Amino acid sequence: NKVVVADTSSQANNSKCFQIGGGIIFSSLNYLKNAQEHTFHQGLSIRASYQVNNFLRFLVDYSKVDRVNIKPTWLNVKNTFFDIDAHFLLNPPVERTFFYFILGASLQKWQGFYTGIEDHSYAFRNVKHNSDYKTIYYGGTFGFGFEYEFIKRIFAYGEVRCRMTKTDVGFGLTDVC
Repeated sequence: NKVVVADTSSQANNSKCFQIGGGIIFSSLNYLKNAQEHTFHQGLSIRASYQVNNFLRFLVDYSKVDRVNIKPTWLNVKNTFFDIDAHFLLNPPVERTFFYFILGASLQKWQGFYTGIEDHSYAFRNVKHNSDYKTIYYGGTFGFGFEYEFIKRIFAYGEVRCRMTKTDVGFGLTDVC
């Protein structure tokens, strides 16, 4: 979920406009690595988009999740995402509001200290215990969102986006934010 931001366009449903913004995210990270009771962690997102017409917008998004410990297997995990997405816009009859579907590509940078303790995934059996580990995963993004124009050039938005990625553990849903 992402919330509130500023923009440089003149209208919410205007074609050919450029927007910049940011927000707060809640990410479930990559828990294929180790099951956890509490899976969502806060982070920040910055973005820029270009709306081609009333039905299509392209977006670049950089998100960074706060450091987290996935005890006892992972410590001091840093997780960042870089997404390039297309938003397919739906313009309902409600003034200053629209909805969109998200489809795109994602890069996830995972970095943390691997203890090896209680790792039930077996994907890291060749990784030395008590060592720093970092990797980059590539995948796809899909989801949906909405945008509401409070006043001219000031918007709030909310999204649910899912990332499918091939990781050390296998291919699957690796993040919901």
